[in-house]
Amino acid sequence: MKKNILILFTFVILFSFTIAIAGDDKDMIGVEGPLSFNETSFDLVWSDKARDNYYIQEYLPAGEQLETFEQMMTLHVFLIDMSIDDAVQSKLNELEKRSKTDAICKGSVAETASSDGKEILLDFLLSETQKDTPEIVEYNVYRYVPVNIGDGEKGILVYAYTKRAYGNNVEGFLETINKERRNIVNQMGNTEVPKVKLPE
Repeated sequence: MKKNILILFTFVILFSFTIAIAGDDKDMIGVEGPLSFNETSFDLVWSDKARDNYYIQEYLPAGEQLETFEQMMTLHVFLIDMSIDDAVQSKLNELEKRSKTDAICKGSVAETASSDGKEILLDFLLSETQKDTPEIVEYNVYRYVPVNIGDGEKGILVYAYTKRAYGNNVEGFLETINKERRNIVNQMGNTEVPKVKLPE
């Protein structure tokens, strides 16, 4: 069972550089949007029930496309009975594994996002290279939140913000993101988390 859960959380990181094929823009978790973050409005553009216990919805600023976006908000909903600490550690383990083939990849627990310590913020960098040259670099900050799905069922919501750069813009992006990182993490820690409601 625990192995299956770890596979599920590993599955999330694969979405970072995968263009959505299945799914549509129908709200499946009671968060139709728009969402607001980093002084930007994000509209729902894609949703999917990727597995029986995993929902995902992606939101983009007006005019941006999934294939070339520069900013994205994502809601991951996992229907699992798992601690936030274990979920975060699973992601850190996956990032550690990825860093062996992705020189830019690194992640860290930014801070707890609630006074009771039940929510955790994790931020990390990923890249995709061609001929040893980074072609895509993205910065992510994830807020892990325990949620009650209903009928006593527990789950985890991952509220995520992604910022990307492509090609010739990668070098400048890496320089500026170090300056912006603290502000983005603080915003994610202070923002209101959407309330999830799954279909009955």
